[in-house]
Amino acid sequence: MNLQSQLDSVAAALQDAVDRRDFAAASDCATRYGDLLRQAFRELPADDAARQFGEGSRRIESARRKMCVARARLGERLRTLIRSAGYRSAAPPSLHTWSVQG
Repeated sequence: MNLQSQLDSVAAALQDAVDRRDFAAASDCATRYGDLLRQAFRELPADDAARQFGEGSRRIESARRKMCVARARLGERLRTLIRSAGYRSAAPPSLHTWSVQG
């Protein structure tokens, strides 16, 4: 598999991981993609390397932004769930600070 097809394959895997909101897979793909971009920068002619680097930078930044938004949404859902669980918990036992004598 040549370098260009490896870049395309990992870029597709990165996009798929982002679409699935799979944070771990997206992180792994971004790391592999970055490694391949560094390799492309060393091996490809200057024009091709610059084009690949620019495209790769935009792709990774887009993935980063989408994952940040997804994490924020998940955080909000978690906070909502935690708040709603508080409404369903049992009432605390009554505490009496007085007593009737007699």
